[in-house]
Amino acid sequence: MDSDGQLTFDDDIVTIRYKQGFQYVIRRDFATALAHFQGLTGQSTAAHLARVIQVLEFIVPRYAKLKTSDPEEEQAALLKRLWKETEAFFRDKKIEFPEFLEQLRKVLLGQVIEVLVKRFQKLDVPDIELLCDLAGHFIELKDYVKAEETLVYAARLRPDDPCVLALKSDTAYFSGDLKKAKGFLREAFYRDPDLACADRLRSGLAKEIRLLTEKDGHRERTTSWMPVVATYTNIFDTKRELSKEEVLDLEDQCKTIEDRVGQGRLSPETAKPGLIYRYFLLMDHLLVSGQVNNARLAVYEAKLKKLDEKAYSAYINKVFYENGDHNV
Repeated sequence: MDSDGQLTFDDDIVTIRYKQGFQYVIRRDFATALAHFQGLTGQSTAAHLARVIQVLEFIVPRYAKLKTSDPEEEQAALLKRLWKETEAFFRDKKIEFPEFLEQLRKVLLGQVIEVLVKRFQKLDVPDIELLCDLAGHFIELKDYVKAEETLVYAARLRPDDPCVLALKSDTAYFSGDLKKAKGFLREAFYRDPDLACADRLRSGLAKEIRLLTEKDGHRERTTSWMPVVATYTNIFDTKRELSKEEVLDLEDQCKTIEDRVGQGRLSPETAKPGLIYRYFLLMDHLLVSGQVNNARLAVYEAKLKKLDEKAYSAYINKVFYENGDHNV
């Protein structure tokens, strides 16, 4: 309607009505939107009209189930599932209308956030998992400010929570701070080598590590191998010196895992990535603290080489040779 600063009225009434239909979508009145677009059949020449009707016919009966669900947890789960199913529907039917898909993302995930906030407000004690869920959806909607605010609050309650740290890596990445993003993600894997929330991560950093891990042959238990690959490829080039207590704790963890393997309570293949990563952390500590001549290094090296010679060699060649003097 606006052209070169002049008010114009070029759109015909059918085109205007077609555009108005998307306002019903924004208001989550999918049934009315469907009826509105169906009423334009035979009148509108809009290229996407048939596809819009097809998508809404898919959404309407599924969205109607929301009225019969009561607890916020159930409503949030239904909306998340509907969004995933809608994405899959677009792919399966080869619907090329990215603007409409993005509008549906904002509408459905925006409602997920509203439901989660309502649920959070009813709690007497803050729920970290719920806060992480909220932050993850803010990130998916590219609202990085609100995601960061949510994670800052969550970190005050539980600063070492691995999922909080991992999601902070995402927000740092999308804010343009790659060094901080690497640091947060490395720390998240340090707290939990099997990082349960890895599938939530959307940053290019996390995607690159996952892709490299799969390319390296780890298509099963990929998450467990991600920190190993990120370390020996030196993607995790942001390292830190550990405290004495952290060193002792990591060594105790390694011994416990090794004992469980020796007792037949844990399979060697299941234990391998977690053990390798813990020894990498211990070796990183000696590297950054200037202790490459420490006798403990030879112990860690021997255990690493026995666990996985390929990972050991890659780490020594990539990390030690590039970051410090070391004679193998």
